[in-house]
Amino acid sequence: MTETEELGHDQVAELIADAGRWAASQPWALTPGQVRGQPHSVASRRRWRPHSLRVGVVSLVAVALVVIALSLGLVTASSSPSSAQIRQRIAEASALSSTAGTIRIDQVITQKGEPTEHLSRLVLPASGVSRFSYFDPIISFYVTEVDTASTGYVRMASSPTVPVAAHGWVSYPLDRVTSPAQVPPGSPGGVSGLVGPVTHLGTKDIGGVKATGYGVTVSVQALIAEAKTQAARSLYRSAYLDNGITRFPAQIWLAASGHVRELHWTVHPVSKPTETSTEVFAYSTAVVTINFPPPIDVTPAADRPTAYSLAYGNAQETGD
Repeated sequence: MTETEELGHDQVAELIADAGRWAASQPWALTPGQVRGQPHSVASRRRWRPHSLRVGVVSLVAVALVVIALSLGLVTASSSPSSAQIRQRIAEASALSSTAGTIRIDQVITQKGEPTEHLSRLVLPASGVSRFSYFDPIISFYVTEVDTASTGYVRMASSPTVPVAAHGWVSYPLDRVTSPAQVPPGSPGGVSGLVGPVTHLGTKDIGGVKATGYGVTVSVQALIAEAKTQAARSLYRSAYLDNGITRFPAQIWLAASGHVRELHWTVHPVSKPTETSTEVFAYSTAVVTINFPPPIDVTPAADRPTAYSLAYGNAQETGD
């Protein structure tokens, strides 16, 4: 199969010029001194004719060569998409993610250039329920959190295979999240709150999938205005505005399927280290079940830091 190369308008014009130069170099290309084999003395009395004829023949050949190439799919003429078109693609990617049965996300959060958390997340777009887990090397415990639209549940254990029904779970309201990097700018698999121009970043391979990247700016106020739930709006205020963040840069990489393949952003909280987050997405039509901890085994907490402190204490007591 012939590989297809996508060219812009300037490149197509250059292709036509190259074809013209090639056609002019061929033996059948007419010169000012040749008109159907006539000698130079005859042609010189009608200078316009051989020159016009030569230009006309060469131009037709050049255009014909490019038309043939286009028709065979060897090249495609296209122009760079506008900011409005890119915004539309990103909006379509967000809508497309909501049709997936599950979204699996591999997320790395860094501070001062050093990885601080590596999380595996499972999201069910239809219900808004998600689960993420990671190993914290500082405390030597595996952390698992299950989030609903309004409540988060956290548990720590020495093994990643401890069943959900085990004791030690602590709940907290999600609108008390304090870490900006824990909060993606929009729904899973998409970005909202975009302002300003969009920058084309080119293409790269992400886990065997070719993706096209765009640089964007996210406005927190726009993000809040576009949020669909009060819980999300409260979460954005506490995670971003309360940390002095009003806007931040982000990169969004789209696969040929239209899905978001990677999401990267950087935030600069006031009086805290700069945080960056990189998420790689995988989609499936399969629907899985995320189990909730039994209510009788859940200890309520006022906010996330308190919940994590209590969960850590529970893990130390039980030895799980």
